[in-house]
Amino acid sequence: MLAPWWLDPAPPAKVRLMRATIKQSVHDFDGALVDLDELVKDDREVQAQLTRATVLAVQARYDDAERACLSLQGKVGDAVVTGCVAPIWAIRGKVQQSLDVLRRSLSRLDARAPLRGWLEGISGEVLAWSGALDEAVVTLRRALQADPSDSYSRLLLAALLTELARPAEAVQLLASHPDRNDAELLELVMAAKAAQDPRAGALEAELVERVEASRRRGDSVHCREEARYALRLEGDGAKALSLAKQNFEVQREPADVRVLLEAALVMKERSAAAPALVWMKSTGFADPRFTSLAAAVESLP
Repeated sequence: MLAPWWLDPAPPAKVRLMRATIKQSVHDFDGALVDLDELVKDDREVQAQLTRATVLAVQARYDDAERACLSLQGKVGDAVVTGCVAPIWAIRGKVQQSLDVLRRSLSRLDARAPLRGWLEGISGEVLAWSGALDEAVVTLRRALQADPSDSYSRLLLAALLTELARPAEAVQLLASHPDRNDAELLELVMAAKAAQDPRAGALEAELVERVEASRRRGDSVHCREEARYALRLEGDGAKALSLAKQNFEVQREPADVRVLLEAALVMKERSAAAPALVWMKSTGFADPRFTSLAAAVESLP
């Protein structure tokens, strides 16, 4: 539907926003920013500013992302500004400040407010980054109660449950949602294997089919998931490290940092993890799971 405008340098604003959103979804972040930078010249383009902040954060351009979030003050409700800026503060080592502002925003929201699930999900992720994994689980369950369609919170919760040696709960959480994306299916397979669930074999076969189809298409959008698949299920550290490095060139979220550190540690290649180590030091990100990984990588000869 957008084909008539796809190469148009000056399409209508609504088309430009949709084009930017599609480019973001296929990890053409620089291409998305070309459109978003143009859109935000109009102060009324609030969604463009939010999308732009997300893209900037994925690229680890945190100063720019924070400015984009804070520029929304007075144009949208405080809860929206909080949801935009709180994860950036947490990544930059200001976890307590992030949690405080999230709690204040949640305290002002009605129990059925549409944004409650979103803010609870962000709170759960920030709590996990702080090392409070059990509290994060409780918070993510609240996020899903508020918004059962929140696949991001569901994925985070499943990963935490498996990490906390509660994989059967993760299986129950994910198996009840048949329309699983690739990341959710990967998490389900890992949980099922850890729980020795009899469905693990069939689920893994489905995942293998999806991964192979993705490779045949030359799809590089899910490099993070492919790297985790190679590391955790195929036991191919070299492939995992190659994919994690390729992925880190495009996006630099905490999950991207973690898989690069894990793969580099397995392969005992400290130099390969250098970009992730630089990210850790420059941001002040202090998730205990990450700092332990970083220390182990830095101790490699």
